Amino acid sequence: MTNELKDLLASLPDEMRQEVLSRIKTTRIIELEKKLQPRQKMFAQEFLVDLNRTQAYIRAGYSETGAKVGAHGLYHKPGMNEYIQWLFKQREAAVNVSATKVVRELCKIAFGNITDVLEEDEDGNISIKHLKNIKVPEIVREMELSSGKPTRIKLNDKIKALELLGKHTRAFTDTIDITTNGKEVGHTIVNNIKIAHRADKVRVKNNESKK
Repeated sequence: MTNELKDLLASLPDEMRQEVLSRIKTTRIIELEKKLQPRQKMFAQEFLVDLNRTQAYIRAGYSETGAKVGAHGLYHKPGMNEYIQWLFKQREAAVNVSATKVVRELCKIAFGNITDVLEEDEDGNISIKHLKNIKVPEIVREMELSSGKPTRIKLNDKIKALELLGKHTRAFTDTIDITTNGKEVGHTIVNNIKIAHRADKVRVKNNESKK
């Protein structure tokens, strides 16, 4: 964005400035989308499914061989992350679901506990609460009733909710893609060890020849 355009935008009313910025953004995305190959666009769309770069790479039709490294490179391709973020916003607008809403619902499940669905009477007997008395009903997956009373309850997967929450908030990632000049670090380390080992052998021979 040029300084002249920045100055022009700064002089506009807030509502008009946001409209102009939105149009500029849309134009940029359209141009970016034209440059992406079909499988690259498919990768971006598949990434939205589970936020797993490697699996999205494979589902987009790329080879499983070297998928981790290939997915890392494609994800960091100039413009790819911007395109993915645009797809996220398009999906949110289409279904009226924001990232904030998703995280809020995941938090209810992730931080719910078994004690939230149980109650104790005066005699110390433990029983399952009626669904209407559970403050966070989202944590309940299934509930069986007998004569109108809860007899069995199954909660939503707390660990899975924590994993998804961690991904959406970027608290952690499933894998860490690390490369060195296009080579996997593991291969680089092995090669360095081999080189060091050969150097030691040469050093020993030189020392022996000096004796």
